[in-house]
Amino acid sequence: MKLFFVCLPIGLIAAVASAFLYVNPPNCTIPYPDCPQFGKQQGGFPLPVLDDNVGESPTQSWGKIDEGDVASVNLSALGINSLFYAAIFWASGLIALRLLQKERS
Repeated sequence: MKLFFVCLPIGLIAAVASAFLYVNPPNCTIPYPDCPQFGKQQGGFPLPVLDDNVGESPTQSWGKIDEGDVASVNLSALGINSLFYAAIFWASGLIALRLLQKERS
């Protein structure tokens, strides 16, 4: 159980990183018709944490997810994503600990 609490901050870091690294659809700096998804980007996995669709972005960051979109953070999605990544790190840590224990005995 201690391992899970160690994994929580790591999960939060991974969730924040996913908001900027996993953008769907990819960044699009050319408006419609060359990029029909212009201004509809969402960042985060598995749930979108940042949303560029709300019209709060400064004009220089239209069509991409960046620090200008931090005002539109979905905190509940950030919490769920943090738990998701923490669970992955926790399970990986448990597996690694079990394999190390088997190797030592």
